[in-house]
Amino acid sequence: MGDLSGAVEDGHVFYVLTVPGQSSSWVYDVSTGFWHERCGLDSNGNGVQIRPLFWCQAYGKTSAVDRNNGAIYQVTLDAVDDDGTPIKRQRAFPHLLTAGTRGIHRKFMLDMQ
Repeated sequence: MGDLSGAVEDGHVFYVLTVPGQSSSWVYDVSTGFWHERCGLDSNGNGVQIRPLFWCQAYGKTSAVDRNNGAIYQVTLDAVDDDGTPIKRQRAFPHLLTAGTRGIHRKFMLDMQ
């Protein structure tokens, strides 16, 4: 059995499922009805399960308990790292081409400031 917990971010209610032995966690967005995958990075840059084990909201802030060391961290969408470890952001989506056929894009480059 995996860890079951929940979080609220930017008005979205999430149900988080972390199953031991998997390299990521699965998250259900109650607001949209869609699942997505979340992972953290280890010291070698490999995908691992997300570190938060339990979430709590109090006094206008969201906090989470780190599964690895029990530390309590503030959770924010403005974070640029995960307690010093870079955050991997990857977006995958199906692209519908003309006539309703699907195409796969293996690379996407975004240049932004």
